[in-house]
Amino acid sequence: MKKLLGFICIGIFAVSCAQSSKKASTEKAAMDGKAAATATAAKASAGATECKSGTDVRSIDVKSADGAFEVIYTKFGEAKSIATGGREHCEAIRDRVKGNLANAGFTCN
Repeated sequence: MKKLLGFICIGIFAVSCAQSSKKASTEKAAMDGKAAATATAAKASAGATECKSGTDVRSIDVKSADGAFEVIYTKFGEAKSIATGGREHCEAIRDRVKGNLANAGFTCN
């Protein structure tokens, strides 16, 4: 099961790596819609998704900083950024990780 979760995390990381051209367009879009991003940031980070399996607790949170969004994945008390980009992209990554954890036997809220 640990190997499966390791492969899942590596797969998510490989898929979510942003290219510099994507980053530049994301930054430009963030400056254009900063007010909209601020409003959606409060909604996106209203609460982290928490997944539990026995005593193992993991969390997935979509946060916003300066109009750009980031997915923070916490396991064994260690938080890591696993994706950056637009709000919809980060929410899709969060939902994919949540699904992977549910398939691995976790119960998510």
